[in-house]
Amino acid sequence: MQVFEYTITDPVGLHARPAANLSRMAASLESDVRVKKSGGEKDADAKSMLAVMSLGVRSGDIAVFTVSGEREGQDATALREFCNAEL
Repeated sequence: MQVFEYTITDPVGLHARPAANLSRMAASLESDVRVKKSGGEKDADAKSMLAVMSLGVRSGDIAVFTVSGEREGQDATALREFCNAEL
């Protein structure tokens, strides 16, 4: 299992377009990808746009990503790169 944190810089947080882009990217990975707002109890399947939006992650919040599966190392690296470029 790979876990990393990322501070959301997108002005709208993980709402609509950013959530959809994250979900598409996560869906392209073989690993299971979960996301939650730092300090929050609820996590969500990052492959579901509606689940991601339900977390209420705003700009400046820290999102915690958990990647697990046979390719978790490679998938976590790809997800970090996506976050740096898009979120």
